Amino acid sequence: PGDVIVADHQTAGRGQYGEQRGPSPAAPRSVPMSDRTAKIVEVARKYVASAAWNYDVARGDFGRNTNKCTLFVYGVVVEAEARPYPRIGKGLPWVFSSRPLLAREWADPKVYVVGWPVVAAPRPGDVAAIATQYADATGHVGIVVGDGSTVSATAAGVVQNDWGFRAGQAPTFRRHTPTDPWDEIG
Repeated sequence: PGDVIVADHQTAGRGQYGEQRGPSPAAPRSVPMSDRTAKIVEVARKYVASAAWNYDVARGDFGRNTNKCTLFVYGVVVEAEARPYPRIGKGLPWVFSSRPLLAREWADPKVYVVGWPVVAAPRPGDVAAIATQYADATGHVGIVVGDGSTVSATAAGVVQNDWGFRAGQAPTFRRHTPTDPWDEIG
């Protein structure tokens, strides 16, 4: 019950940083979107060019000079009301003490996230994540918005580009699947 995004990732050439780009076998194709999925995409896209998650900006618990891609993804999901919100426990009991996922946790298929299972073929509204250990980050995450593209927060602002679909990249994709978390817990 919603829009259809037609995504035909046939872009070739050089990317923003000079990397070779080409078609990705994992790129989304024509996919009907649920109302919630459409909301996730809408919210992510409305922040393109925003500086609110820049590296040098303090936001929430994230101080200046910190990466905020995970905070951006979490904020988009919350604003889109895609419950259950993706959180992970901080000790016991996790229900009373939790935090948004780090990039490496989004990217690790062994990390169980209630309502956000790992999927093989991405669709708009999915979260794309790649774990890479940096001095100040555990990887990168973004929201798949269609046509082989994602929206994500970078050091210099929120961008829509082909991150996650570039040659040589192998992200983990997670899809919002509404569920009652109590059914899965106990």
